[in-house]
Amino acid sequence: MIYVEILGRIGNQMFSYAFARVLQEAYPRQKKEKIAFDFSNFEFGKEDKNALMHYDCSNNIVEEKRKCSIIQRILLKIYFRARSRMVIKNERDINEVEEKWKDLLSIFGIYINSFNYHKFKYKPITRNFLLLGYFESSSFFEEIDGEIRKEFRPINNETSKYASSIIDSIIEAGEGSVCVGIRRGDFESGSNVPFCSVCSVGYYERAIKLIKEKVEKPRFFFFTEEPEWVRKNICIPPNSLIIGDDKIKYWDKLYVMSKCTNFIVSNSTYVWWAQHLSTSRKIVIAPDRWRNITPEMHRAIYETDWITIEP
Repeated sequence: MIYVEILGRIGNQMFSYAFARVLQEAYPRQKKEKIAFDFSNFEFGKEDKNALMHYDCSNNIVEEKRKCSIIQRILLKIYFRARSRMVIKNERDINEVEEKWKDLLSIFGIYINSFNYHKFKYKPITRNFLLLGYFESSSFFEEIDGEIRKEFRPINNETSKYASSIIDSIIEAGEGSVCVGIRRGDFESGSNVPFCSVCSVGYYERAIKLIKEKVEKPRFFFFTEEPEWVRKNICIPPNSLIIGDDKIKYWDKLYVMSKCTNFIVSNSTYVWWAQHLSTSRKIVIAPDRWRNITPEMHRAIYETDWITIEP
């Protein structure tokens, strides 16, 4: 069985599931088992737990605490002991340790990845696999990207009446539809601010201006958990719609966002998946850094056709 340690919410869960699916397809013995999500260290709310239950991939997922072999437990203990002996100043130090261990651990079915993309060199010899960390790059699953897109559709493509009405408006806007994904919440509070607070008001307004130069008759659809902040702080173009979280569930919202043709994304894996799942994607504008601290550690999340601007 493939066990995935789940630490983040829907966007992170989608990345982890996508890489687990690659491993499931690559090794026949894994096809007989579902992918196990281990929520032992999950620190978010109940609603965010197993967010993928609302998508077609849900029949391939079970909730189960990981089972490690004796050799896997020993290797993990040695690895984390070696890591604890280092003076960790930033993500570069963590990545340095991981890079020394990744391929060795993968031989025993342990896949560790916190930053960027890594091509694992060796085939595992163990029955059970364990995924730890984040696998935030389409490079991890590009060979089955078509299947992943299908599996991340809402079950039976059912959506709420409100979501369906937004989709109708997006379809009406056609190639002029623009999804503006604004992530604030925990990105703008507490200890996350120095690390995650990347996208300024100026970023969104510069991106809107650029879209107007490149897209004929654009119509903007703002998706955010803080609609009042958007209304007060951003110069909203006429005929725009602002969609807040109070009116739409997050699994519905992601599907609705993916119906747009053009995207202005924030540094959020949730918004990343919205643009990636779009079947009619034309223009994607993104901030030129994903995180404020050690931004080079997050370059693999960028897609090749994105337009990046100063955040």
